[in-house]
Amino acid sequence: MFEYYLLFSLYELFHGTINTYNIKKSNLEVECIRKYALQPLTILLIFLAGCGSSDPFDVNESVDSSELADQEITQTNDETTQDDFIFRLSSEKEQYESGEEVELYGEIEYIGEEDEVTISHAETPFRFSIKEEMRGYEIGYAVSEIGMSRSLTREEPYQEKYEKNAVSGLADSPEGHEAFVEAFLDHDGFPVGYYVVNGAASFAVDGERYEIEGEVDFKVE
Repeated sequence: MFEYYLLFSLYELFHGTINTYNIKKSNLEVECIRKYALQPLTILLIFLAGCGSSDPFDVNESVDSSELADQEITQTNDETTQDDFIFRLSSEKEQYESGEEVELYGEIEYIGEEDEVTISHAETPFRFSIKEEMRGYEIGYAVSEIGMSRSLTREEPYQEKYEKNAVSGLADSPEGHEAFVEAFLDHDGFPVGYYVVNGAASFAVDGERYEIEGEVDFKVE
């Protein structure tokens, strides 16, 4: 947006200068200035306005819209129980627009006999591994392995919302993957595609490890 403000300011400056100049010079001289100074600036403003309205995800062009339309969504909610814990993974919608915020949630609930239990985990107890199936691109989920803990009260779910996170520049990444991840991180929402999310709650209780998984999918058109 800064470029637009700068160009409009220059336009006003030129226009004001010409109006002042008009007081002192002939109409012919003024028209020459308008032709050779204002017209190129006007063309530049129109060009930038057109660029600003284009899709921010250049990688969208690599998806066949008809193939995407044929993709069927399996489920937007998944629930898995292991011992005294329930893990839930959910997407708010089956389909999102390009640039729209994708709402994914991970949730864990303790259903044991104790009033509460303490779990140990990394930076977060949740992991969201996402793959865009039509391109075959994986969006890794980096989590700091710092030791943390929290108490879970019986039958009171703890939930976290997915925040965009990705790993790029891996040695074995397929062609185009790095550009895709950069576009994913630089803009709101997700690029057009069909996404499968493998989520998990990863934590420990009194030394016993838990890795409870679930899976959902959604489309971005």
